[in-house]
Amino acid sequence: MIPHPNYDSSTINNDIAIVQLATPITLGQNASPVTLPASGSDPANGDAVTATGWGRTSTNGPIPDNMQTVALTINGRTQCQSTWGSGVTITTGMICAGGSQAGQGICNVSMR
Repeated sequence: MIPHPNYDSSTINNDIAIVQLATPITLGQNASPVTLPASGSDPANGDAVTATGWGRTSTNGPIPDNMQTVALTINGRTQCQSTWGSGVTITTGMICAGGSQAGQGICNVSMR
């Protein structure tokens, strides 16, 4: 795993990493390239995205052994900042997204 060089654990800014595989994978039904936005552009409010990772599948549950996926919808930074309030700073190194069900998100619950 190669974490973002500017990851900040106190703010969770740049909380992203690259997983480097020991051997190449075969692209097909279970593995395909991702489409990245143009450099410097942000996902738009309301865009549908898929997140992958090892997020917990229940609140405070164990970290799963297998990579999980979850369908999310992008929330714009202004909306996100309003939701989180002044105690949290939403930066350009963050993407704010939520799921269609309460508690569904990237880090802590309801990945499948």
